[in-house]
Amino acid sequence: MREAVCLFHPPRIGHTSPMSVTRSSSKLFVVNVANAGIGFLAVTVFARELGPAGIGAFFLFQALFRVLESGIDLGLNTAIEKRLSEGASRETILGSGIVLKFAGFLGVVALLLAFRGPVNSYVGEPVAGLLILTVGASQLATIATTTLRGELRVGETAVLFLANQVVYALLGAVFVLGFGMGPIGLIYGVIVGSVVSFLWGIAKLDTRPARPSMASVRSLLSYTKYNIIPALGVQVHSWTDVLIIGLILTQADVGAYEVAWRVAAITLLFPNALGVSLLPQASAFSTSGNRERVGRLISNALLPSVALVIPAVFGTLVFAREILGLLFGPEYAAASLVLVVLIAGKVPEAVQTVVGRVLLGIDRPDLVARATVVSTVLNIVLNVALIPRYGLIGAAVATTFAFTVGMVQRAWYLRTEIAYRLPVGNVLRVTAVSAVMGGVLVGVQSVVTVSDVPGLVGVVLVGVVTFVAGILAVPTLRALALDYVRTYRRG
Repeated sequence: MREAVCLFHPPRIGHTSPMSVTRSSSKLFVVNVANAGIGFLAVTVFARELGPAGIGAFFLFQALFRVLESGIDLGLNTAIEKRLSEGASRETILGSGIVLKFAGFLGVVALLLAFRGPVNSYVGEPVAGLLILTVGASQLATIATTTLRGELRVGETAVLFLANQVVYALLGAVFVLGFGMGPIGLIYGVIVGSVVSFLWGIAKLDTRPARPSMASVRSLLSYTKYNIIPALGVQVHSWTDVLIIGLILTQADVGAYEVAWRVAAITLLFPNALGVSLLPQASAFSTSGNRERVGRLISNALLPSVALVIPAVFGTLVFAREILGLLFGPEYAAASLVLVVLIAGKVPEAVQTVVGRVLLGIDRPDLVARATVVSTVLNIVLNVALIPRYGLIGAAVATTFAFTVGMVQRAWYLRTEIAYRLPVGNVLRVTAVSAVMGGVLVGVQSVVTVSDVPGLVGVVLVGVVTFVAGILAVPTLRALALDYVRTYRRG
C-alpha cells in the first residue's frame, strides 16, 4: 500500500553482490525514514485539521487512485524493471512499455468519464477529473523510477520520492491550512509532486525510449501474463479494507482506520527497502545461473525485515491509545485496538515483501500470482463478512489474516525454487528482547501518566534504549547488528 525510497547508486549489472543489497537497502532505509517522517508529519497535521471525515475522503480518493493505477500497471512496472535489468535492448523495451502504459491510461480515462457521478458520490468530493490528472501524473513519475530500478540504480530513486513527498506536504499545507481547500487541496499537492518527480527523474536516466517493437512487446507481455494478478492484487489487497469500509461505514471511519494503518506502515520502512533492492539483484544472479547466491540473499534479508516490526508490536500493545489520541486527536483514539492488530500484521507482511520480490526476481511471477489470488479473495470475503458485524477491528483482523496466508504461500513456493535458511533462533531472540522492552514500558506506564506529545516521545525513547540494550546484550544479535553497521558505513 505504501512504499519506500533510497539514496544510493549500487553497482551495475554484472558487478552486484549480496553486500551491495545490504548497503543499498540500509541507505534506502535511512532516506526512507526522512521521507516517512515528512509523510507522517503531513498526515498528522492534515488529520487534525480536516478531522476523520475530511481526511477519510482523501483516503478514499487515494484508494481509488491506487486501484485504478494498478489497472494500468497490470505487471508492466515489474516487467519493465525485470527486462531492463537483464541488459538487452533497453531503449526498445522502455519505448514498448510506455506505449502499453498509455493504452491502459486511455482505458482508465474512459472508465472515469463514464462513472464520474458514482465516483464523486462515493468519495464525497468532485474528484473524477482530478483522478484522471493524478493517475496520469503518477504514471509519468513511475516510468522514471521504474527505469532507474531496471538500470540497477535503485538508490537514485530516493531523491525522486523525497521530492514528491516534500512537494505534496508543502503544497498540501498551503492549500489546506492557507486557503481552506480541504481534501481537494491535498489532491493538488499529490499531482504537482508527481510532476516534479517525473521531471527530475527523466533528467537522471541513461536509457531513452526508442521505437517500440513487437518482439519487445511480446517480451514484456510474456512476463506480465503471470504478473498481472500480483500487480493488481497488491493494490486491491492493500486497499480492500478501506474501500469496503467506505461502502459500509462512514468517511470518518475510513479516516480513523487509515490513520492507524499509516502509523503501522512505518514499521515496514526497512522491509520495503529490502524488497526494492532484492528484485534486480536476485534477477541478475538468477539470470547468471547463480541461485546459491540468491539463497544467501534471502537468508540474510529475513531477520532484518522483521527486526524492527516485532518490538513495535509490543510497544503498541502498551501505548496505542496515547499514540493515536495525542498525535492525531482524541477522536482517533477509538482505533487503538485496530492499530495493535495492524502492527502485528506487519510481521507476516514484512516477510511477504522479501520472499515475494525474490520470486519475481527469479522469474516466477506465476507463483506470486497463485498466492495473490488466494489472499486477495480471502481478504475481500473476510472484510465483507467481518466489517458489518465487528466494524474497524473486523477489517484489521481480516486484512492481517489474509496477509499471513499470503506470506505462508509465498515462502513455501520460494522454498521449492531456492534453498534458504530461516533465522528462527534469532527471530525468537528478537522477540524475547522485545517482550522485555514491553515489560519495561508497562512499568513506566504504571508510574507515569503520558498526557502530552513530549511525554509520549519520552516513553518511546525509553523503549528504543531498552531494545537496543537488549540486542547488544545477546551475543548473536550483537554480532549481527555490528556487522550491519559496518556494512552500512563501508557503503
